[in-house]
Amino acid sequence: MNVAVTETDDMSDTTTRQAAGVSEPQTVRPVKGCGLVVIRGIMPRSGTNFVADLLRLHPSVTVNPADFWEFAPLRFTPLWKNYVAAIEACKHTPGFDVTRFEPHIGRAWVEYLRESAPAATSHLVVKEPSVEYLTEQYRMFPDSRTIIVVRDARDQIASAQQSGFVLPKRQWWRRQHWRRFLPLGDFRALCRLYVRAGSQLLAFLEERTDLTESGQVQVVRYEDVVADARGHVAKLLDDLQLSDQAYDWHGLETLPVRGSSFLRNDQGKMDFSHGQPKSETFRPVGRWAGWTQAQRRVFEQEVGETMRRLGYDWDWALPELGNERDIRL
Repeated sequence: MNVAVTETDDMSDTTTRQAAGVSEPQTVRPVKGCGLVVIRGIMPRSGTNFVADLLRLHPSVTVNPADFWEFAPLRFTPLWKNYVAAIEACKHTPGFDVTRFEPHIGRAWVEYLRESAPAATSHLVVKEPSVEYLTEQYRMFPDSRTIIVVRDARDQIASAQQSGFVLPKRQWWRRQHWRRFLPLGDFRALCRLYVRAGSQLLAFLEERTDLTESGQVQVVRYEDVVADARGHVAKLLDDLQLSDQAYDWHGLETLPVRGSSFLRNDQGKMDFSHGQPKSETFRPVGRWAGWTQAQRRVFEQEVGETMRRLGYDWDWALPELGNERDIRL
């Protein structure tokens, strides 16, 4: 399956949904003058901070409203699923309809986030570096727009290794961690994490073609956004019906790098707050160049096919940022 960025910005194509055999959620009055945009990453270290920072330069956009640095309501989806399932199973609530109720949960969250945003806000942007619970997201937030950031798995795994926090700390007394103590154990674990996430994403996109065809869900590649940030910003502004004249184009040229696992602050820590000035040597593409032959063999065995299914026609030649590269959509 080739993952494509859609060109239309219609957010509620009922005919397409019905043709796809997808039941319509209960219509819930949207929060007046405010839309939810969810930036998803295929897994941590995808570039969600970068995409959010691009949108942050528009005065009608509020990123991380209510100080939600990552959107926990999506992460803890199993908890609210258990909650509503318990109510549904209760003998005292025979008329409770989960599918009617779920959009009200999402609307309450949007109202809560809106209260902390400036009055001029028309779009609330939240981030979640995961593609888990996408189906549930659209049951709670049926009108949300989603930008899914995918990244060359080699760079993503290299960044995850450098950051040191994508995998939990190894603990020898936990049987499920034993394989990670083997040579390249953590490297292989990160490869499998990417494969699992890629399979989840592809399954969702195949199931919900109505969302991609309408433009409500878009997939962008981190490498492409880095290579042509201005072009991608222009398209995002058009898709979200935001004025390009109000956008801070000068700020785009001087945008700092936040959250990089390679470009760190003076204390050697990853800078998620103010960010670091982009140096001439900063290169977010091709970080896997120093991998050993053993790492490359493991990668090919574990991740190669998933990369191709996500639309990456790759080899081990180092891509040139800004030119035609060995990846396609």
